[in-house]
Amino acid sequence: YMDPADHTDVEDEHRDDAAEKDDDDDRSSITVSCVTWNMAESSPTEAEASFLRRFRETSDVVLIGAQETENPKPRRTEGRRSRELRRLAIKHLGREYVPLALHG
Repeated sequence: YMDPADHTDVEDEHRDDAAEKDDDDDRSSITVSCVTWNMAESSPTEAEASFLRRFRETSDVVLIGAQETENPKPRRTEGRRSRELRRLAIKHLGREYVPLALHG
């Protein structure tokens, strides 16, 4: 479970700074947002994952690190909770965001 009050948006300062730069500078930089999320071995709800929407317009790359996503046992395939987290991330970030790597 992620309490929105626990999330600190450090991007606000960077957005203000980026807005002051001219367009030429924007083409040579990217914005990366990092999220860590302890899943406590449960699937997130739509409402819990909805905070990811804030990164749609502000981030070029979004890194999502999840802990305790699945029960700790050997797996040969992606677990149900991992699939659900990936589905919700794509839904809330938009289809233009593509998962580049998944590691469990």
